[in-house]
Amino acid sequence: MKTLIVLVLIFVGFKSFSQELYSLDSIQPDSNNFENIYIKKLISDEEQTSFLIWVKESVKAHYHAVHSESILILEGKARMTINGEERIVQAGDFMNFPKGMVHSVLEVISEKPLKVLSIQCPEFLGKDRIFVNP
Repeated sequence: MKTLIVLVLIFVGFKSFSQELYSLDSIQPDSNNFENIYIKKLISDEEQTSFLIWVKESVKAHYHAVHSESILILEGKARMTINGEERIVQAGDFMNFPKGMVHSVLEVISEKPLKVLSIQCPEFLGKDRIFVNP
């Protein structure tokens, strides 16, 4: 029994050290010479994947069949469509896209690229982005 308790305490201790702390303001693309979209994966597990994404121009209309996506805009300003409705979004805005909700960035309207924190649940392996015609 003591061995089991020690193993549980060790596991819980290691689990508590697996947390990550990121200063999102200081994270930049590896190069500013990207064409339109630059994606940097922050962390991923079976429950979620977190990305920083920079957009210089636009993102085609798409949805996720299996994932929900939450986005926090960190920098920039853009015209987006969210489920068919056009909106202006900017730094500080937070959006949630349940699975199946079509969304796009029509146009970045700031001088700086749009920089967003994107959190997808469950883990996003890059195969659940379904593009639609505008």
